[in-house]
Amino acid sequence: MHLNSLTRACKSLLHVLILLALLVTACGSPIKTTVHDTTQASRPAPTAAAGERAVVVPTADDSVTASDQTDKTLEPAPSEREQPVPVAEVRQDDTAKPAAPAGRPAPAVSKPQTKPQAPPNQPKPQTPPREALTIPEPGPKYNLQLNIEGLVTYIYAKADGRRHVVATEDARWVPGMFEKYATLSPDNGTVTYAKAVQSRTDRMKMYLVDVDGSNRRLLLDLPWEMWVAAPVWSPDSERIAYVRSASPGKKPGLELWVINADGTDNRMLLAHPSLHADLFYGTVREPLAWTKYGDIQYKDYRTGTIWTVNGQTGELTSEQKEITPPVAKIPVVKTKNEIPIQSQNDPRWRYDFMKPQPNSLGSYGCVLTSVSMSFNAHGLKTDPKTLNKQMHRHAANFEWGYAEYVSDYKLDVSHQQWRFDWYALDLSLSKGWPALVWLADAFTIESATLTHWVLVVGGDGQSPNGYRIYDPWDGTTYKTLAYYTDKGYDLQKVYSYAPVPPKKAKPAKDAADTSRDKKKVTKP
Repeated sequence: MHLNSLTRACKSLLHVLILLALLVTACGSPIKTTVHDTTQASRPAPTAAAGERAVVVPTADDSVTASDQTDKTLEPAPSEREQPVPVAEVRQDDTAKPAAPAGRPAPAVSKPQTKPQAPPNQPKPQTPPREALTIPEPGPKYNLQLNIEGLVTYIYAKADGRRHVVATEDARWVPGMFEKYATLSPDNGTVTYAKAVQSRTDRMKMYLVDVDGSNRRLLLDLPWEMWVAAPVWSPDSERIAYVRSASPGKKPGLELWVINADGTDNRMLLAHPSLHADLFYGTVREPLAWTKYGDIQYKDYRTGTIWTVNGQTGELTSEQKEITPPVAKIPVVKTKNEIPIQSQNDPRWRYDFMKPQPNSLGSYGCVLTSVSMSFNAHGLKTDPKTLNKQMHRHAANFEWGYAEYVSDYKLDVSHQQWRFDWYALDLSLSKGWPALVWLADAFTIESATLTHWVLVVGGDGQSPNGYRIYDPWDGTTYKTLAYYTDKGYDLQKVYSYAPVPPKKAKPAKDAADTSRDKKKVTKP
């Protein structure tokens, strides 16, 4: 009996050893098994869910044959269990959103793209203020005057009723209309003036000379004439702005240039459609002006626009403003049609040649341009370019009779005088016919050193300062005849075109006379 009990005890011990071996095989090591058992002991036994098989825990009385099924139902080690899915941080505004599916990470929640708003009452960034130019203390004030005596042109500086000579040049190269190029610097120390290299050519030079007449030096040597506008000094007397016509071969237009007073850094600052010839026509005397910050402004009175050019970068800005041009004192006579303002130097036809001589319209077209304005006053629409083509070989040495042919004989020359006559001038204006006046210093155009044609459009009093002119050289309308007579020109001739009266129709024959005439020719 004792032996049987010993045998059963050995069998139970064997079963225990087998179970321990199975547990060691499943857990991988005795240490992990110990940890696993300890952990499992501290947990409550899991309850089998519906539809799942319950895990059978073996006992010492169980048979060894149950070890295969027991091995399949053992709980895996913690390292082999399914790890919990990480849960994304939930914000208050995300509580209503559905949870992310198990087994995949929750999508990242991005913040809504909202435009940042500036803090309230925050001032807008301001452009830093520009520094004004340093303006030196000016010297004594002078007025410049150009006068021609004989064959010499004198440029005078006048002050306190006294004058002194600043420069002298050949009158052929510095005619009276070049007075516009004589300017005085703001510090009253330096004078600019221009001269043609040869008479009636497009090449020009600009000089600087101290106001006392010393230190004459060349500033510019231009292959093509400057535009008919005065150069403008900067307030600090350091730079000079001037306008040029685009050279032949380029698109007709004007260019704004700037050069230092010492002759360096000569460069084009602007070429823009807003800088056009009409800005300089009419009663405007100073269309260009510098600002105290070193910028250049010009005004368009037709559109009420003030344009500003940055003196360093050439950047162009504009502003609208109510501006009105100066008013001329002498009114224009009432004509059949409005008299257009035209200039022989207009970029559209300035470089056109006039036949038969190879001279440009800009240097030799004063009479043709004056006639063109006169034709328009009578209702014949034309311009110097068109009229030059129509006159063909009769343009340079202008033939007045051929112009009648060009007008289709609607106009003819009236009051043609060999000598200037005030009565003829007044009679022409009284009829509403603008008069063409020749200013020269000789009796024939071939021998004249000074010669220029202008169109007189109004006035009376038989004194040069009482008659207003349209000057074909620069398109200005504020001058009087005295502008040229005060410089040494004489009034030589006066012409005017008058409309040709319509021919009277022949009176129709009486009906009775017609019948009698028929009877006379009737055969018996």
